Amino acid sequence: MMLWGADLPVVLLILTALFCAVWAWIASIRHGRVIGEMVVWLEQHRAEAWAALPWATRRLLPRSGIAALKRRGLADDPDFRALEARARRLHRQLALRIFAGLAAIALVIAGKTYLGWVM
Repeated sequence: MMLWGADLPVVLLILTALFCAVWAWIASIRHGRVIGEMVVWLEQHRAEAWAALPWATRRLLPRSGIAALKRRGLADDPDFRALEARARRLHRQLALRIFAGLAAIALVIAGKTYLGWVM
């Protein structure tokens, strides 16, 4: 069966990959917001240690600044751990969604190569 000039599985898999890409983009935005919340928490509760970090670490690479303060033991609070757990969960979801989109594209390539699907 053809749809928009391509076989139905090709269209469905490409739409799936597009959906996964948009879904991953949304997860990326949510992850960035949680990282921002972690930075705000550190600015409020560990202001002196956060301000002691280099400017580039605080503004351009906040995840490395968060990691540096965690290594020093300055981010050992239940509220901060909850934010960190949310960030970790969103990062896993982001990676899973990207992987699902790539798998859909790989299936399109395999179907075209081995099954003769028309694109």
